[in-house]
Amino acid sequence: MHITTDTMCDLCGIEVEDHRHLFCNCAFSLRVMLLVEGWSRVQLPQRDALGWLCAGQQGHQEDWVAALVLAVCYHIWWARNTCRLQLVVMRPECVVERIMGEFEGRLKMRRRQRL
Repeated sequence: MHITTDTMCDLCGIEVEDHRHLFCNCAFSLRVMLLVEGWSRVQLPQRDALGWLCAGQQGHQEDWVAALVLAVCYHIWWARNTCRLQLVVMRPECVVERIMGEFEGRLKMRRRQRL
């Protein structure tokens, strides 16, 4: 088993990876957030998404946005692990397609539950 010691970000290859870089400053992550904003028409807290989640936003609109932010964070982490563990680099557009598919599926399921 090969254990990597490279500290550069696998997604952008520009900076050293840490949680702040990966979720706030990485060019890959910022592109994903920009594409999700275009699709959802919701402005995401790009510079501190994790801090925004930890602040405990309240209300229906914030719940929806929080779910979207969580999905973005999860899929960025998934893309990072896919790159690191399987040596497959995802395009931001592919990550956003996964987010959209899962989010739309959950919305349909929720609508059915209300009927």
